[in-house]
Amino acid sequence: MHLRLDLQRLLRRTLPILAIALLTIVPTLIHVQAASTLQGESNQGQSKELKGKVEARPAAGTLFGNWTIAGLTMSATETTPITTVFLGFGAGGPQVGACVEVAYYEPSVTTRIAKKISPENECPTTEIPAPARLEAKGKIVSRAELGANGTWVIGTTSFEINDATFFDGFNGTRPIANTCVSVTYVVKNGKNAALRIRPDDTCEGNSSDRSFRGSVDARPSGIDIGDWVIGGQSFVVTTTTLFDTSFTTPPAVGDCVGLTYSVTGTTRTVVTIFQANCAQDPRVGVFEAHGVVDKVPSGTDTTWTVGGVVYSVNASTHPVESEHYGRINVGACVQVHYKKDIYYSDARILVSIETESNYRCAPSAENHDFYGHITHLPGTTGQLGSWTVGNLVLEVTADTTLDATIAGGSFAVGQLVSGKFQRAGDGSLIAVTITVKRTESDENDHRGIGKAIGLISTLPVSDTVGAWIISSTSYTVTANTRLKGYSSTTSPAIGDCVEVYFQADAAGARTAQKISQEDANTCTSNLKAYGTVTASPSITSTTGYQGDWTVGGVVYHADTNTVFVEDHGTLGVGAFVVVKYDPTTLVIVKISTVVPPGTGDRTHSGRLTMSGPAPKSLAATAPVTVTWTINGVAYQVTADTLLDDTAGAIQDGATVQVNAFTDTTTGQLVATQVTAATPAAVTVNVYLPLIVK
Repeated sequence: MHLRLDLQRLLRRTLPILAIALLTIVPTLIHVQAASTLQGESNQGQSKELKGKVEARPAAGTLFGNWTIAGLTMSATETTPITTVFLGFGAGGPQVGACVEVAYYEPSVTTRIAKKISPENECPTTEIPAPARLEAKGKIVSRAELGANGTWVIGTTSFEINDATFFDGFNGTRPIANTCVSVTYVVKNGKNAALRIRPDDTCEGNSSDRSFRGSVDARPSGIDIGDWVIGGQSFVVTTTTLFDTSFTTPPAVGDCVGLTYSVTGTTRTVVTIFQANCAQDPRVGVFEAHGVVDKVPSGTDTTWTVGGVVYSVNASTHPVESEHYGRINVGACVQVHYKKDIYYSDARILVSIETESNYRCAPSAENHDFYGHITHLPGTTGQLGSWTVGNLVLEVTADTTLDATIAGGSFAVGQLVSGKFQRAGDGSLIAVTITVKRTESDENDHRGIGKAIGLISTLPVSDTVGAWIISSTSYTVTANTRLKGYSSTTSPAIGDCVEVYFQADAAGARTAQKISQEDANTCTSNLKAYGTVTASPSITSTTGYQGDWTVGGVVYHADTNTVFVEDHGTLGVGAFVVVKYDPTTLVIVKISTVVPPGTGDRTHSGRLTMSGPAPKSLAATAPVTVTWTINGVAYQVTADTLLDDTAGAIQDGATVQVNAFTDTTTGQLVATQVTAATPAAVTVNVYLPLIVK
């Protein structure tokens, strides 16, 4: 009993002593182990220490890689020459914002290796300041392939683009080469890291602020070269400035002049200067720019955003709005005129805004499609010079690719041509390619072909042959007109919804080739006509596309409410269009260009396998496209496809010919026209019986 009591008494006295000893020895052992891990530090260069917050770290799941701590970037390594030790953290290591202490060394001027990272209770109150934000402007000279992250050259400077770079004002895309941009960036580890890229209009020689008009307020005395003030704005005239020959004497104070100029930094250098009439032009003392509308005023917000640039409205005025090329809404291409008092600030007062044809807002190096009739040729050697195709004036240069193979190698007025053009910096249109699609005689036969969807309002008294009126338009029905959807027991009736294929003559009279009865829903909201534009308004800056359009021999009227769509070429004479219209007034609700039938780059024949009938309308309840297979090749057939079955039936198993183009967005073949082959004559072989005697 005494022995047990003594042992208990001994343990009570010695246990606290053992606990204190363990608390003293264990940290020492840990320190020895860490020191062992960091052995050889003397071979890694002078050790340095840093305290600060974690600003960036490797991705979750790993501790090794690049860390940014208190503004310095360093690597945590897993292998040679040293393994970075993390002390006092969980498995995930310190997170962004954590306060840490780092021991590191620098094997080279640009490299830092972390030896140990451990928690720190208090970070220094004065950390290394963030890199200064810098600004640069210039054209994109080169960029990573397809606009990916990597090194881009803007102006003469290289910038690093990554996922953190914010592209502001490019509608979710990245700008292409030659675009003029403003770059906000910082210098990190010797490289220019781009933080934000947005459109800018002040690149040297590529400014959208390239034209100006106003009275001369001040100018140098006795010499033209120097600083001028025109319309309240400063300009510089140099030895390269071109004065128009209309000046008998140099412009004086008070004279009204127009000018074009380039911009370098905040200096506007006059390129050309010419006489103007300020009294007849309300846009005096204003700048101009083109762009796509990003935002329109709403509620109490009276600002506009065009091409990523904000324009304010003066409280005492309202900008003049012109919608000659369609409604001003988000996505529309517009030209804006505005005033500004401070060089290149964002404070721009909108004076006027007007819609433009879509190609005016595209980059100058972008290709645009066109289809149309040649109405003017220069008649020069090689036909170099100005052509008029439809309503476009195109400049043909030695670099333009011309193809008139199907016309015997020569171009002539009246031919239907297609091609591509680019918009030059001065606004002129440069032809890239021009290809003859139909000769003048062939086009005379084709330009009257079209189709329409509408309601029958008048029929002949006793027979189907005679004059029909379908949606306010007269058609001549002959004995050769094919009627589909009707039988011996069902006859055409007033109010029927029909699709009519027609041929219009030079005077505009329409002869029906085929009339098909359609579902009534097809005519509920889609009274449409498809055909070639043979006459259009005289397109000027003050009228635009508003006015009378002749399509398939019928005159339709476009007003301020008409929507203009140029998905497949520009609107003009020779374009093939879809017209959605009011059948009572023939006012156009919407007019859209489509690829003219037979002008696609692929023609193919074979056996037809149908997945369903071709769409007759673009109503929500109807399919927009169906897929037909012709000789094993898939084609998209749409409501815009012309189905020519006057020579035979277009049906499953029939032999047909298809003309198509490749949709550059989807890569699919889209049929412009499907033509039924003429049924072959059937040969009947008669065999006489063989009589054997």
